Amino acid sequence: MGSIFVKLIRPHLEKAFKAYNNATLNDAIKQEQARDIKFPAPAYTTLIGGGLRGSGFHFEANGKKYIGSSLHQFDNHAPTQMLFEDGEGTIKVLSQVHKGKDIQVLSYESVDLDEITALKFDPKAKVKNRERVYILSGDKSYEGTIAFHYDDKVNFVVFLREQFVAGGMSGAPIISAQTGTVVAILIGADKANNPVHIIVEKLTIE
Repeated sequence: MGSIFVKLIRPHLEKAFKAYNNATLNDAIKQEQARDIKFPAPAYTTLIGGGLRGSGFHFEANGKKYIGSSLHQFDNHAPTQMLFEDGEGTIKVLSQVHKGKDIQVLSYESVDLDEITALKFDPKAKVKNRERVYILSGDKSYEGTIAFHYDDKVNFVVFLREQFVAGGMSGAPIISAQTGTVVAILIGADKANNPVHIIVEKLTIE
């Protein structure tokens, strides 16, 4: 699974490093002081993709609630359902309302999910280099810093301040420590176990 995971995101890594003139992530972090933390990581438990594929989360934007996930975890299609982390109950996916390069936004139907506080999303928020972020997985959070961007500021490389098992985390939300809102979705990592950096794509809904 690990080799497949790395193979999927290798093009992202190669493009990212080329965009940064082959600089290393460690050099990038040493040169750029991370911005201060203004918000703590939200108390939230991520979802599991239908068929036990990757992760997902629900968020609120403009008075409506959606589910966010990656595309590649579902072979570039919308799933028919998502699962709660504890495996108790399913969430019906109605349709794919938006997709990016490797992310998708889904409409859903679930009274149980609606009873859980959704993550907040601000479509006007900007993702900036040196910004401190949280990566949510299950009921845990991990800290990272946005090192640099590429592909016209759609994709970002995040240097991890804490290590974790990244396998199965595609679709996890990335939270800004500056605004407390979800700003991106995890789409890959340099390796499945204890990665040094991850690739994320900016969350958009239209």
